[in-house]
Amino acid sequence: MSGVKKFRITLIVAICAAIGVAAFSRLYVGRTLPEHDPGTAELQEHAAEETEGDSGEQTELVLGEEVFLSAVEEALGGQLEVSDLSAEIGENGVVLLSGSVNKSDAAALLKEQDDSISSAYLSVLDLLPDSLPLQLELTLCADGGAVAVVPKSLKVATMEIPDTVVGADAFNQLETSINRSLAGKLSRVESISSADGKLTVTGAKA
Repeated sequence: MSGVKKFRITLIVAICAAIGVAAFSRLYVGRTLPEHDPGTAELQEHAAEETEGDSGEQTELVLGEEVFLSAVEEALGGQLEVSDLSAEIGENGVVLLSGSVNKSDAAALLKEQDDSISSAYLSVLDLLPDSLPLQLELTLCADGGAVAVVPKSLKVATMEIPDTVVGADAFNQLETSINRSLAGKLSRVESISSADGKLTVTGAKA
């Protein structure tokens, strides 16, 4: 399954899990998603080619919310629309993505999968309201010469989805998209900091 498809399915599975969580009155507060290993993005490939001690000229790139909105849209591949999508950049490299998904759009994507598990999720969707708010919290850090995306929490209608529901590799597509936006500008990412709603990425100039 491609990274794009995994990310779309992850959001739908989270929506379906929310109704199960509500049914059993179990609010998974304070749970985090599984530890995520950085994907093999372009910047990591460039970094591996560098010789030790040759970091190149240092430079800084400032990233605003548009970078993350674009990454989400690319990860969804135009097949699952998220309304009112926004990105809020906080301290320590934290990015909070918010939006809402229409139930009929989620159902259409599940029908395309044509398997028994997706059919079961379709039945669950019938119990949900027409529009559901989503909230995904991520932390960005420098790892292996590239930007690493670490998922912290995923909420549907204020309910936190347990870490057993979401596979960490579903977020590889987001990570790849963000690193692709830096390719050609940085050959290696060395540090990430945030202030005043912006992320500053420091590294070796490409």
